[in-house]
This record gives sequence, structure tokens and C-alpha cells, in this order.
Amino acid sequence: MGADFRDADGSVAEQFRNLGSGFTRLREAGGEQEFVGIFSTARLRLSDNTSLTGSLRLDEVEDLNGFRDEWNTETDTQIRNDAIPNQSESFFSNNITLYHDFSDSLRGMIRQSSGFRAPTLNELYRPFRVKNDIIESNSGLAAEEHIAWEAGLRYSPDDTWSLNFNLFHYSLDNMIANAVLSKESGFNPLCGFVPGGGSCGQRRNIAESSVEGVEIDWQSRLSDTVSVRAQAVYAASDIQEAAGLPALTGNEFPHASPFKANVTFDWRPSDSVTVWSSFRYQSTEYEDLGNERELDKIFQVDGGVRYAMSGQHAVSLHVENLFDEEFETGVSTAGLVSISAPRTVWLSWDFSR
Repeated sequence: MGADFRDADGSVAEQFRNLGSGFTRLREAGGEQEFVGIFSTARLRLSDNTSLTGSLRLDEVEDLNGFRDEWNTETDTQIRNDAIPNQSESFFSNNITLYHDFSDSLRGMIRQSSGFRAPTLNELYRPFRVKNDIIESNSGLAAEEHIAWEAGLRYSPDDTWSLNFNLFHYSLDNMIANAVLSKESGFNPLCGFVPGGGSCGQRRNIAESSVEGVEIDWQSRLSDTVSVRAQAVYAASDIQEAAGLPALTGNEFPHASPFKANVTFDWRPSDSVTVWSSFRYQSTEYEDLGNERELDKIFQVDGGVRYAMSGQHAVSLHVENLFDEEFETGVSTAGLVSISAPRTVWLSWDFSR
């Protein structure tokens, strides 16, 4: 058994609304969150080949002292003064896992779990703007909650290789997402002034959604000096109900590529030298909740080498995006594309005692 406590508070002071001759608004916003939790874990051996592990947790989350103030700096007058009421909510979470060894090399697993994620201070109190797209905060957000089911097998015939295969299904209530509400330029009562080609949105709760799929993880030591690991995940997301936003029903989550794969090679030609390379693939995904803007697939190669000069000193060279490819990372409502970082080289020195 155990207990934990966490307190987070934060605020922002920022200028905004620049129509071409300088910023004319000042915003201060923020609040405090307190988390108190108690938990218990247990393990029960049902037979020589079967065991059950479980954990239970109870959390109390309080949102306190939320505020949002805004001023017109041209006239030095306050135009907004929101004192947001305190609120609290309790959450019960669990994790129950059944393991069964079919043989010395094959283990099965079934797991049921539940959990929550409270909205962050940013989501509750701080609006933001990316290019001409504005997303308002929402102090009335509910916490995300989920129930998950997983089943898997692990096969490891010897110490040279292993294979993990898992199926999963997650049901989510009140997922927090950035929902576009209007693409009309000009004054908007929620977002203020919306530039041409921009949009007005708000963080909203999506009533019901789900993610389900399969994960495969293969690890192998090909020789005394070479090892490889290959991972692949297919995770299909689906919005099933969005109160007040029926057009979102059936859409995928934004920035949630349904297929991802990664292969990593490690080569140790000597005890002091390690050379590694990584190949990462990601299928196309949507930039927005409305599934109107699609980001292209990604195939990226990284690599590096580490030289241990002694038991305490090591030098590492890490190259990210080895072939200097250009990948899309974002697309605005107006079609303005953000791209990934170019080839990046890192040189580091590690010291330990």
C-alpha cells in the first residue's frame, strides 16, 4: 500500500492580438491543481504456472484558484476578469493481469485496466495560436477516462531471441481534443479576431472514442557482436460520439498514425565501441480532428557510435535524420506546412563516477 501527493501551479503573462502595428492585448491566466492518491498492489500465485497481479488506486483531483485576466494596452483598461470556481473529482483505477506459462518458452497474458488523465493547466486556462489557427482554453473540461483490455503471448525459446505479440482495445470517455468551431475570419465572440485563412477552435471533450490494434516486438542476438530489435504497431482510432460536433463521428484521432514500425541494429566490434542504426516508418496521419488535412508518411534513418574511453568516460556521436529528408509535421487551415528538423549531429561526452 502507499500514498502520494502532487501539487502543480502555473500562470502565463503574454501579449497577443497584433493587427500590424504591435500587440494591443495583455493576458494573465493560470491556476493550481492538487492530486492526492492512495494505492495498493498484490500478487497471487494460483498454481505453478499461473499467477495474478493486481493494483487498485483512488485519486482525488482539485482544480483551484483558476483565473484569466486581460487588458487593452492601448487604453490601459481591463476587458476580462474571470475568477474560475474551484472543482474536485475522484477517480478509481485498477490493473488486473493474469499470467500463464504454457511451457518454459511460452507465456500468455490477459490484462484489464482503467485510468484517467486530468486536464492540464494549459488546457483549462491558456488559449494558444499556431499560425492563424486559434484554440481557446476550456475551464469546464472533464477528465479523460479509459478502460483497456489486452492479451498477449511471449515466446522465448532461448536467450538469443524473443517474440512478443499483443492485442489491445481501449475505450475512452471525454478525450480532450482541439475542435475547430469556425473558419470565418473577423471578430469571433470566443476567439476574438480571427485572421483570414485562420480558424477558431476550443479544447473540447469527445464523449466516446476507441483505439484497438496489435503490437509485435521481436528481439534477437544475431551473433556475439550484433543484435536487432524490430517493433511494429497497428492502432486504429475511431471517434464514436462527439456531443455537439456530429461531423467528427467516424474520424481518426489527429497525429495518431495507424501504423508505425521501427528497426534498430546494434553492433559491438569491441568492448569499448558500439555502433547503432535505427530505421523508423510512420504511415500517413491527420493534422486535425476534422480529418481534413493529411500529413505524409515518414521514413527516417538515424545512427550513431559510442566509444568508451574508460570505465568513467565515453564519447558519443549521434546523427538524426541521416539522409536529410524533409518531413511534414503540421499543416495550418490556410495550407501553410511545417517541416521537420534537417540532419542534426550531436556530439556528447559522458562522465560517471
